[in-house]
Formats: sequence, structure tokens, C-alpha cells
Amino acid sequence: MNTEQKPETEISPGAMEEPLDNDRQPATGGRGLRTVAISFAAAVLLLALTLCGLVVWQSLRSPRPSQSSVPRSSHHGHLDKQTFGAEAAKVKVIAALPLATGCQRKRVEYLLTVARACPDHLQVRFLDMKEASGRQALEQHSLKCASAIVNGNTTFALESASGVRHVVLQGPSDEKYTLADLRAVLQQQLIKAYGQGAPVLSPVPQTEPERQNAGPAS
Repeated sequence: MNTEQKPETEISPGAMEEPLDNDRQPATGGRGLRTVAISFAAAVLLLALTLCGLVVWQSLRSPRPSQSSVPRSSHHGHLDKQTFGAEAAKVKVIAALPLATGCQRKRVEYLLTVARACPDHLQVRFLDMKEASGRQALEQHSLKCASAIVNGNTTFALESASGVRHVVLQGPSDEKYTLADLRAVLQQQLIKAYGQGAPVLSPVPQTEPERQNAGPAS
């Protein structure tokens, strides 16, 4: 008995393709999330740059600290109650000055320089007049303002071109006496105490000219 063979059904190539599941479909949603993340990061970066610009601008507008606001350690407050020079020195200076404020910085630095240069002949003791020890030293000599007390005195006679003039080592910087006056007084007292063996003190800084023909009175 003849059996009739049925022709095989042809399957088109397209029919054999399986539909893509969710994991294999194009990730259009992922691209959107990346775009949002990039935009957010750019916004954060822009905000950070803006804040940095504001900080820099504010710092440029802020006034610089004044000289009076400089901390104590930036001046000579650390010299309070310190003594430079030998106890046997015949010329002794009590520098009762506002050490921490810096308003008499030149005087302090010059006294420190000469005391270190000739410690066997000159002794300098620094006292901050704003502190109890400095106020007490001033009261003992009946003084009320910043003073350089040399061998117990603040008033001295110095020779000048016009004759003898009196110098008072009291008061604010340069208003009552200059560094040249201070040097002349110290040199005068060294010569008085040591004669020809007295050391010659270093000149005052170039920023302050010495008084012409100023020197120790004979």
C-alpha cells in the first residue's frame, strides 16, 4: 500500500529567531540614568566652584589685621622679666616698656643689641609696664609712663652744638627722646663708670639719623 509522503513545512529564518527577553533588550533606561547622574555631578561641581569663588572674593574684601592686633608673641612680650648682662656690670638699665604691643620696638631691640654686645659692662632688665612687675618698677622711681631707667635715673645732660641739653628717657617712641639720645646716655654712663676701658656702643640703625654733635656731657 502506497503511503503518501507529506511535504515538509519550510520554516522561514525569521520564525526561528526567539524573542529577546528583558535582559537582552536594548538598555534605553540605563542611558537615561547615566545622563541624570552626569547632570547631577556637573551641578555639584558648578556649585563647589561657585562656593570657592565666593570664599576667595570674601577673603580679598576682608581687611588685613592691624599692627595692634598682632599676637603678643610677634613682639617682645617674651622678654618680660628677663635680664641680659652680668650682675657685676656697672651700668644697669631697667627697661620698663610696653613690650607686647610693639610700639617701642626700636628701643627694645637696640637695648637688647647693646646688652648682648657688652654684657660685662652693661646689664639690661626688661619689664613689661603693662604687667605688675613693670608697674611696680615705675612706681618705685615715681614714674607713670614708659621709661628707660639708667642707674636709677631717667634725666641726663648731654652736650650738643648749642651747649648742654637735657634728655629725659621717658614717654612714647621718638616724642621725648630718640635712639641716638638713648645711645648717647648709655655711652656717657659707660665712660663715667669705666673711663678709657669703656666699650663703644654700636650706632643706631640707619632708619633714624642721630642728632648732630650729640654726645655725653663732660
